[in-house]
Amino acid sequence: MPQIEDSNPKTYEDLKVVPLPQVDTANPVTRWYGYYWAVNKASEQQQEAWKFVSYLSTQHDDWLDDVGFIQGQQGWSDTEPAKDIDFRESWSKAYTNGEFDQVCPHWSEVQDALKTAVDKVVFDGVPPKQALDQANTQIQSSVE
Repeated sequence: MPQIEDSNPKTYEDLKVVPLPQVDTANPVTRWYGYYWAVNKASEQQQEAWKFVSYLSTQHDDWLDDVGFIQGQQGWSDTEPAKDIDFRESWSKAYTNGEFDQVCPHWSEVQDALKTAVDKVVFDGVPPKQALDQANTQIQSSVE
């Protein structure tokens, strides 16, 4: 959002962050995601690398303030950087009912086929059934 505000203030004035549309409004679900840090087992600097990972994971406020990324911590919405975010309440509420994506073998191929289908419908006017039938064909060939 800050990038849009800086580069196109008029567009930013018309934007608002709202909860994702839901299929079942009585049981809303939001996608969670995360950045994951790891240390290669072949690393010759294991101890130093894990110290660095530990340091990164304690920088909640900087991640939120500088990157706009919420690290998983209770009370994040009450921190000083969070108080400056106009859409903090929407984010905070959404994070109360989130789930991580189910990742499976061939996930990237499935994700690409679905994204392509959505793009065809939204940008090219392809009927949804046609786009999803094409995606299904791609997905089936990927998982077989």
